[in-house]
Amino acid sequence: MTTATNPLPPHGTYARANGSPGRRPPCPCTRCLKERRRVNKRNEVNRALGRPGVVDAAPARAHLHRLHTRMGWKTLSARTGLDYRTLVQIYRGERDTIRRTSATKILSVSAPNNRDVGLYID
Repeated sequence: MTTATNPLPPHGTYARANGSPGRRPPCPCTRCLKERRRVNKRNEVNRALGRPGVVDAAPARAHLHRLHTRMGWKTLSARTGLDYRTLVQIYRGERDTIRRTSATKILSVSAPNNRDVGLYID
């Protein structure tokens, strides 16, 4: 029996730059190092300014409940740039805290005047 391996993240991403403990070493290429330094600097600046990396999910959850009355998960995923499974977990209350960037993406979406075609409603 063989097991399938996950493909490597693309070069120039934080995931590729850091590697995965026990599975793959960090990538030493210039693009990956640059991305790792960029993310680490952003995190240091946010920490120094008192901006937490994670925030309470309640405001984003309430906004998702309002948005989901007019938009489906595919539309919400496209508008926020987040995976629909992440949105569903936040919506159901399975996550108490979420990344600040995810909360910002969710809260920046405004509800359209008309509903998505084929959207189920109560």
